[in-house]
Amino acid sequence: MSTSQPYFSIIIPTYNRAQTITNTLNSVYKQSFKDYEILIIDNNSTDNIEEILRIDIDQNKVKFFKNDSNYERSYSRNRGLELATGQFALLLDSDDLLYPYCLEDAYQYSVQNPKHLLFHNLYEFVDEDNQTSKGTDLYDPNNTFKSIARGNFLACNGVFMAKEVYKKHRFDLKAVGSEDWDFWLRVIADTKHLGRIDKVNSAIFIHSGRSMANLDLDKVVATKTYILNKLKNDKELASFYKPYMNFMVASAYLFMASSANTCKKFSKSFRFLAIALNHQLKVGLSRRFFVILANGFLGILKLK
Repeated sequence: MSTSQPYFSIIIPTYNRAQTITNTLNSVYKQSFKDYEILIIDNNSTDNIEEILRIDIDQNKVKFFKNDSNYERSYSRNRGLELATGQFALLLDSDDLLYPYCLEDAYQYSVQNPKHLLFHNLYEFVDEDNQTSKGTDLYDPNNTFKSIARGNFLACNGVFMAKEVYKKHRFDLKAVGSEDWDFWLRVIADTKHLGRIDKVNSAIFIHSGRSMANLDLDKVVATKTYILNKLKNDKELASFYKPYMNFMVASAYLFMASSANTCKKFSKSFRFLAIALNHQLKVGLSRRFFVILANGFLGILKLK
């Protein structure tokens, strides 16, 4: 690790992830590119995570910061962004993985594209049986702005922000559950560009303990509504995303419909799908729409 300002700051928010954070850290330690710092922001965990990390902390392999209370993940990410010193910042959840050439490829990309202040690599999902599946990719290479309006194809996995970007933007503590989407909507509108490394260099670990595995539908609806209203009331952002606003609202309701299926509230799912169609008929022709609709009907059949 560099003793001066590192090239990358890897920010890892965590809460009760003693069972997964070791794998996450090992995936960083195995990077072919070594000029980085690791900042772990612990959200006042109640497990033995600090004990697990003690050797790494004492050997200065990680910088460990513990919040004085259990705040939302956005608070920890914001704290990490404030503490980071790297030329680029990367947000990494404490149950996810980087593949060995992730940082090296990002370094090479940044050198070759110095004007790209924001870029990302592709990611995949890995389950507890080590089975992989393709990551969510709603990206249209011809229109980044429409892509992010459609939904958060970035997550936070494998997205690199230059210092002048990550020191300027913060996660909205009120946008819990969709804070990533809200964050990238604002960052992309600011940078006006999103670079892309066309290689799967990171993974999201899917397990029962993930926050998305324990959905609260009312909170999902409230958060999406909050973000849409905030966007409409921000003159600069509303103007920037005006061509995609109806599509954005429709996509938000598709997300609500999918969440309703997860919560086995299928009548609400169908209602959200109808609202999505009312805002943008084109979504009714999308694969995403038909998958959500089919899952709703299949869910009803399973209940009978």
